[in-house]
Amino acid sequence: MVPLLSRGLNEKLTATKRRVAVIIDNMAKLVDSAITVRPFIPKLLPGLIKVESTIGDPEARSVVNRAINTLRQVGEVPADSDGSNLAPIKGDIQDQALPGTDPSINQGS
Repeated sequence: MVPLLSRGLNEKLTATKRRVAVIIDNMAKLVDSAITVRPFIPKLLPGLIKVESTIGDPEARSVVNRAINTLRQVGEVPADSDGSNLAPIKGDIQDQALPGTDPSINQGS
């Protein structure tokens, strides 16, 4: 879903960008934990910020701004950050090891 939303933010039509912002805003409101939304913020927040600064329609800009504020609030992103270099949250799912495994071993490489 995130790749589709990212692509939608890069589309030419303002209406498409507005719809993507509405979807991101609504989906972020459904999440009750920053740990859940945090992996997606570096993929979505920079695009929303770029759209906000380039979109001409004031109503669409306000929708994008609302989506940015919702992502920042839910993901606990500071106002001065674009979300591309977030530190992991303590208790992040990636920091938790499965029972019986050694968390110091990198499983993916």
